[in-house]
Amino acid sequence: MGILDLLKEIPLSAVLKEKLTDFEKENISLKKKVSDLETENSVLKGKLEQSENQRRALEKQIMEVQSNTSSGYVCDHCGSTKLRRTGNRPDPTFGRLGIKQSVFVCEECGKNSSFTQERG
Repeated sequence: MGILDLLKEIPLSAVLKEKLTDFEKENISLKKKVSDLETENSVLKGKLEQSENQRRALEKQIMEVQSNTSSGYVCDHCGSTKLRRTGNRPDPTFGRLGIKQSVFVCEECGKNSSFTQERG
């Protein structure tokens, strides 16, 4: 027997009985709200876990692509990582500053791609 049941047996004024009824209704409403929020939280946790798994998979793919080519570059034309470096040339914009571009030929499509070298 709960405290609410005990209080119901005590002769109370009509105002107190009304307040007790209101309290019971609010208690039921809050329990439903907690249940709804717990369900929503569970769904969001599942979505977060899914997003984390996708992020890890994408990071793994990025690492695989970067490790497949020593340069980490991909062909501008077909996206292949099978590039062979053929040389250097002055950067068209920053060449006067000594900045160079690495020139690659794609072994898939045969087209050239150029990438500005990073100074480090």
